[in-house]
Amino acid sequence: MTAHPQTLYEKIWNAHVVEQLGDDVFLLATDRQLMYEGGIHSFAMLRQGGHKVLRPSSTLAMLDHSVPTKDRHALPEATILRLEFHRTNASDWREPTR
Repeated sequence: MTAHPQTLYEKIWNAHVVEQLGDDVFLLATDRQLMYEGGIHSFAMLRQGGHKVLRPSSTLAMLDHSVPTKDRHALPEATILRLEFHRTNASDWREPTR
């Protein structure tokens, strides 16, 4: 008797499993990373540990929830400070392997 045909999901999943660590716990290989503004802290932790991003060209980083879409002329001071923080730390987004 042959095994059932795999679904597309199963084929993709199985192609990316590096190791099964336990019941329903898997280590998966990915070829793309999506990062949001919390990634700034991740880059700092990598640098502190002496590590680098393996393939920076495979990482897409974006700011999310940081830029309001209306009433930008009347931003509260806290929002302006947060935007300035992201602007001054933009190099962490452009060159994550420093």
